[in-house]
Amino acid sequence: MSASVVEEGFRIIGGFAAANIYRVLSDEKIMEQVEPAGDFFGELAFLNDAPRAATITATVTTECYVLGKVEFKSIIGPLKEVLEERHVLRILKNCMEAFKQGDESVLKEIIRRFEKVKYAKGEYIIKEGDAGDAFFIIESGICSLIKYNQTLKKNMHLAKLQPGKYFGERGLMPGENGRRAASIIAHDEDVKVLRLEQEDFVELVASFFEEQARITGKKFEDATEEDDEKDEVDEEK
Repeated sequence: MSASVVEEGFRIIGGFAAANIYRVLSDEKIMEQVEPAGDFFGELAFLNDAPRAATITATVTTECYVLGKVEFKSIIGPLKEVLEERHVLRILKNCMEAFKQGDESVLKEIIRRFEKVKYAKGEYIIKEGDAGDAFFIIESGICSLIKYNQTLKKNMHLAKLQPGKYFGERGLMPGENGRRAASIIAHDEDVKVLRLEQEDFVELVASFFEEQARITGKKFEDATEEDDEKDEVDEEK
């Protein structure tokens, strides 16, 4: 592992190469989704033998430790669980404000109970009208939000949901017995989601949605409806 200083505007990782993983040393943020000093990024391409999923550019002069792919592969055994937990923790914190303020021990317990599930293109993840039994966060790939239009008598595509988007929370809150209000279908060839059973959702996650409603000053239903409306606006753009 070697230390490296990158100047403002330098593209640290990007494109299709997967050569190095970096650990941030300086106090400034590299990008919105990367934590300040001490956090790392670039590991997913190594873990999955895949192209880079995003580009990271230094917004200020930043010092990093750089770990090459060969070195990474040689020590991946003891580090793999730590890296995967950190990856899911980032997803969790970025998908909702209340998670960012949550107790890390609770968040790690949520992560331990997540099940990772893969879906092929066109597969239903949840189906409109079915009973709600789980909460989902998209880990990778894009999903389609579909709802049946009673007037037109056909399914309507409402939005594309990007990685980090959650769904399935409606009907899982204590005291509710809801049905799925829409369908979510895998849009890409290989979609990966984090799945949490209803029992675990009620025990560990429901309180975060209640806190999110308090933060936004909206009822739970209003807050989730606002998220759906934003997805539709983003899709139109």
